[in-house]
Amino acid sequence: TLARLAAAYKGKPVEVVAVSIDEPEKAAQAALFIAQNDPLKFYHDPARKILFRLNGQGAPTTVIYGKNGLEQARVSGEADWMSPEARALVDKALAGG
Repeated sequence: TLARLAAAYKGKPVEVVAVSIDEPEKAAQAALFIAQNDPLKFYHDPARKILFRLNGQGAPTTVIYGKNGLEQARVSGEADWMSPEARALVDKALAGG
């Protein structure tokens, strides 16, 4: 659903990035999958620096930032990013919080 979310907000100031903290072999498989789901972007972070920086409590963790660069919402675990509730989180961040 992240790829569908990215497509739904294409042309708007929204970046959707899937971050892998997997080992290189699994990350390569993930990168191939993500490449088939344009416009979703992919970033591999094998050192897990982003997980620590975001104070992630596990994977998946999704963080939504507003225009001001501040965290607006955080979701731990699986989520349907095309649901009305999830879209409301993104729309709120787009509106400035």
